[in-house]
Amino acid sequence: MGWSEKRGTTWRARFKLPNGKYDSEPGFLTKTQADAYWQAQETDVRRGDWFDPSAGETMTFAEWADQWLATIDVSPGTEYNYVKRIRRLNLRWGDVPLSHITTNAYLVWEKATRKELSANFASVVIQLFRMIVDDAVAHRPPLLKVSPLPAINRRRGRYVPPVRKEVPTLAPEQVEQVAENARAVWGLTGYVAILAKAYCGLRQGELYGLRREWCYPSWPASDPGWPDNPAGKAAERKRVKAAQERYKDMPALRVQWQHQYVSPPEGGKRQPELVLPKYGSVRDLVVPPFLAELLAEVLQSHDSEWVFPSLTGGPLLLTDFSTYIWKPVIQGAEARTARSDFHRPAIKPLDGLEDAVPHWLRHAMKRWLDEDGHHSRVAVETRMGHRMQGVEDVYAAVTPGMEQSIAKSLQERWEKARRS
Repeated sequence: MGWSEKRGTTWRARFKLPNGKYDSEPGFLTKTQADAYWQAQETDVRRGDWFDPSAGETMTFAEWADQWLATIDVSPGTEYNYVKRIRRLNLRWGDVPLSHITTNAYLVWEKATRKELSANFASVVIQLFRMIVDDAVAHRPPLLKVSPLPAINRRRGRYVPPVRKEVPTLAPEQVEQVAENARAVWGLTGYVAILAKAYCGLRQGELYGLRREWCYPSWPASDPGWPDNPAGKAAERKRVKAAQERYKDMPALRVQWQHQYVSPPEGGKRQPELVLPKYGSVRDLVVPPFLAELLAEVLQSHDSEWVFPSLTGGPLLLTDFSTYIWKPVIQGAEARTARSDFHRPAIKPLDGLEDAVPHWLRHAMKRWLDEDGHHSRVAVETRMGHRMQGVEDVYAAVTPGMEQSIAKSLQERWEKARRS
């Protein structure tokens, strides 16, 4: 219980802190003002909303960012990206006490950051800074009483339209050209890998992480289950049984993992690991008949655990994919005689694709299916590994008929490209 004390010509408010000790605030002209103050402070203490003015003075941004990072539960890839961005933030804010972050200082830094960094990287760095500062306000007890950062929807300065990099739509004929060049560089594995990426819409890490037991013709009979499924063992057994029933007459594969470098929890050098796909987008994909035949053929051609092993037979993740595979595929290369049995012929560059990146292949499938105009949106987005928003996500579901329709459409596009 707090109280007010007369001190000379003014009053002092005394109130109990969360740690059981008492604090005081002097300088009130009347007892009524002092009473109102200590009552308000004790109410905040009971609610857990009491703000210690010294909290933001004693903790620097770097110290709070370390605590913040330790509390979040995100994928290893996201955590690695946060670490990189926090390292960037610490160059400016690391030694600054939280309470010394001001609106003007932030605005000056934001302006300089957007000039110095690329549009995308600047945006994610600024967004993370705002998130960390906002969580300092939301922390109980608060480390900041209010955020010094202006509201994100506040209109300030000149309007700058968002920067969106245009991605050309690859025609099936162009994808076939890329795949044929990949055959020259990487053999049958390269040809099938490019087509699988385009006609299944695989992300690069998902292509690296596709393993034999999750791929046609072995899957779904070979499905080993996912022992770490948060839904539990019973749910996982039910999923495997349902997949084996659903895809017994439709060739399909399962995007269960992506292969990527992950930083160990204790720190140190990043290590290659199988982790869940981006946004946890584990999914089953029906493959068109031509791709089913090619997948069976490529798996018969080697005994690797990976569907698409590297040129040396190891994990594709450990290869400099851009230098040794993608660059000669797109830009061409001279003939080369290797010490092994594989001799690479001269490769012609692909006109109009000089700036192409592997992710364009994933974009291609989405646009082909949208162009068809008759596929269910939930089936297309699910195939891409996207989640629907709102009520549509609750009620919509992918049926075998929707999957067969997509596979048929992709088969027709490939056949047309082969005839060209």
